[in-house]
Amino acid sequence: MPTKRTRVTRNRRAQPADSWQLQFLLTGKLPPDDDPDYNPFDGLDWRYSRKSDPARELWEKEGARLLSAWIRQHPGTRPFAWWRYQAPERRRQIGGSGMAASDKWPAVMPRFDDFGRSGWMVDVNPEDPPVFETEKDYLDRLGLLKARET
Repeated sequence: MPTKRTRVTRNRRAQPADSWQLQFLLTGKLPPDDDPDYNPFDGLDWRYSRKSDPARELWEKEGARLLSAWIRQHPGTRPFAWWRYQAPERRRQIGGSGMAASDKWPAVMPRFDDFGRSGWMVDVNPEDPPVFETEKDYLDRLGLLKARET
């Protein structure tokens, strides 16, 4: 007679985030490759992976805490991961030359990893670089400033 087997699962504690991972969420910068506490191959997943996004997963878990601390220290701005995962739109270009590649070529996926600015600009004149609204103006325009930031 067949035996019914039940899978036994054990609670696994989530591994604490490495300091470089939290720093990446805040600044978008990876440590130098020669840092002994950092594996450069891990950084590739954090910056470029499209199948799984460990940075997004950690932001979903730690984002509220990190954002609150960030706003206390840097009012009127937001950390890198907020711009990457939560910003409703990119910052407006208010002067200078160039345009976002996604505006010129609709097939290009819009990205604004660069703190609300398009990560890929085209037709830029080096003599007249693009100028974007400030983070504070952006947050104010969209009603995203917290009471303690005004």
